[in-house]
Amino acid sequence: MPNWLLEILLVWSYRPRSFYLIMVGLSAWFLMPILVEIYWSGVELKGMFSPLKEPLGEKYIHRADRLGFIMMICCFISAYKAYKKDRKRL
Repeated sequence: MPNWLLEILLVWSYRPRSFYLIMVGLSAWFLMPILVEIYWSGVELKGMFSPLKEPLGEKYIHRADRLGFIMMICCFISAYKAYKKDRKRL
């Protein structure tokens, strides 16, 4: 195995904070659009607003997708900073 991979695994074995941040970021990226789509499927617009359900749903799902991506990037940046701190402590 390469030395850099062993170093990452060693740091994660002592302080898994950066690993947890990576997992939170990936799960936010995957789950945000799914949760918004589940929520939006239960919304019913009545009357003259009923034709707006599909365009508004697409808009909110797109926003949730962007939000999940931004959360993933922020978690990756935080994980990198935490990894650098943890590596200095070892």
